[in-house]
Amino acid sequence: MLKGHGGNLYEAALAAGVDPSSVLDFSASVNRMTDRNQLKAWLAESAGQIGDYPDPEYHHLRKLIGEHYAISPDAILPGNGSTELLYLVPRVLEMKKGLVVAPSYADYADALRLAGASVERMYLHKNNAFALDYSKLAERLQERFDVVIIGTPNNPTGTVTEPAALRSFIAAHPGTLFLIDESFADFAPSSTLLPIIPPNAVVLRSFTKFYGIPGLRAGFAAAPPPIMEKLKAAKEPWTLNSAAEYICRKLLEEGMNDEAMRSEINRQRDRLAAALGGIPGLRVFATPANYLLVEIESKTLTAAALKSALLSKEKILIRDCGNFDGLDAYWFRVAVRAESENARLVAALKGVLCTHSQ
Repeated sequence: MLKGHGGNLYEAALAAGVDPSSVLDFSASVNRMTDRNQLKAWLAESAGQIGDYPDPEYHHLRKLIGEHYAISPDAILPGNGSTELLYLVPRVLEMKKGLVVAPSYADYADALRLAGASVERMYLHKNNAFALDYSKLAERLQERFDVVIIGTPNNPTGTVTEPAALRSFIAAHPGTLFLIDESFADFAPSSTLLPIIPPNAVVLRSFTKFYGIPGLRAGFAAAPPPIMEKLKAAKEPWTLNSAAEYICRKLLEEGMNDEAMRSEINRQRDRLAAALGGIPGLRVFATPANYLLVEIESKTLTAAALKSALLSKEKILIRDCGNFDGLDAYWFRVAVRAESENARLVAALKGVLCTHSQ
């Protein structure tokens, strides 16, 4: 596992000598605008089920997911977050050689390596706003990869691969499996491959990001029958606990005013992007997701130094992206939070960067 995932607030605060409870965390790209009281109420309701095993087939949850995304329940495999399923796919399908489109979530490569596969990368470039270059990808596929892993919206770049173009490309390369990570797709519903899953693709989805429940660990994989049958036959039972399943069912049955939440996130993200872009020396990359990738073009200090200064002086935690393969020491990522919190981040960044530019 990559040392330095976002959201490791306790370790970062401990290293900086500050109280973790006092830190404003922008490092984890989790929606902070969900109704926490409603989530707590549902969690309390779920307590009545702790004396019983979860349904190992998750019939009710798969039915609700199927209705929500207009896919067959038989095409769905719930799991302990999308990350569990990310590690399951290459292991079960016995992948030997994988291509990761980078910079991206480090666990893509880790999942391949733990399955015994070799890992190569195709890099996206900032000069092309990190857009996927299909001609270059087609060239790389001549090297005969078993699997290609792509994130959309991609973490940390935030770029979206247009689904119709991606579906067409996947269809043109039937000898390769495409593992498409859509963990952030609920922030940009038009970005999904669902409900039309190509026969050589697996789609990963997460409840964690959009509904702000990383502590519960809940997600699912969607795949055509031949692939799904293999995954279901090899997956351990009961990895999604009763509380997580119950809350996912309530989210799908009752929702959480998703459209209003999405609209507010978009508004705050665009305001934050404009404010960060107005700081001399910073370049912000556009995204429909709930986080922003930022380059310190001025090179006045590294992202690691900026992170350290913000944490020790302002008790604000950002995500240093220097350990993402394909990015250097001058990149960081911030999540979108409430307006007042975003304003505090912008003011703190201005103060630190101004001090170091003198």
